[in-house]
Amino acid sequence: MVLGATLTLLGLLIGFSFSMAVGRYDQRKNFEEAEANAIGTKFVRAELPPAADAMKLRALLQEYLGQRISYYTTHDEARLGQINARTAQLQGELWAAVRTSAAAQPTTIIALAVSGMNEVLNSQGYTRAA
Repeated sequence: MVLGATLTLLGLLIGFSFSMAVGRYDQRKNFEEAEANAIGTKFVRAELPPAADAMKLRALLQEYLGQRISYYTTHDEARLGQINARTAQLQGELWAAVRTSAAAQPTTIIALAVSGMNEVLNSQGYTRAA
């Protein structure tokens, strides 16, 4: 009887652990998908600011995308630290580029571009927390 109860509790413990792991995996997958969608949307919205700002923004977004892909494909801890540092630097540059356009031309279209950049920055934060 004690053996049966112990095995039942062990089975429940394993089942709950597996369920939590699957839930965490699904959550991370959803956050990664949201981040990819936010970056893709921002690529489209990068054409909204004036041409010079748009070119700079697209170049920064391409480099940012490369850093995010590297983050998911690299397993070296030292390299991950470098990627995170460069990602943070690029986020500052991206925000500065959008902020400059918004300050120079505060329209609803530019506000949409700023909103898109905000989604990109937030989505990256969600994937790091997951």
